[in-house]
Amino acid sequence: MKLPAIRRSTVTILASTAVMGAVVYVQHRPVSGMVENMIRSLAGRLGLLAVPILIGLACRTWLNRNRSELPSWRNGLGLSSIVILFATWLFFALVPILGSVRPNTTPFAGLEWTATALVCTEAAAPLGVALSGASRAQAFSAAILMWAWLQSTIHF
Repeated sequence: MKLPAIRRSTVTILASTAVMGAVVYVQHRPVSGMVENMIRSLAGRLGLLAVPILIGLACRTWLNRNRSELPSWRNGLGLSSIVILFATWLFFALVPILGSVRPNTTPFAGLEWTATALVCTEAAAPLGVALSGASRAQAFSAAILMWAWLQSTIHF
């Protein structure tokens, strides 16, 4: 049984919001170490795997269905959301790989860059609302999951 597009969009947004809520919960409440590590690991894996899939689906949906119907300013805002999310994901996914290949080449990838990536992700979420239909939900969900992934790397 295939879910209608509205239900799929709702499920996508609810799932990404639940992951974000779980990450915020373990950051601000005392929980056992095993639960905290499990939630942070889940958010990291979902961010690494689901974000590019959602970005690709949002781009494909926007190109095939919504692009001709939207005014140019909404197309520009939506495309900028997709580009910002992909660039942030690519940077955050490639820095650990670069650090494992050449350990002394990533001293810049500290808390400042994580904060910059968080701000870029926060900017991409409202920009993605300029899209319409399923691409809006996919871009917004990708931004929320990316935000959860970035938040899960901050330990205090």
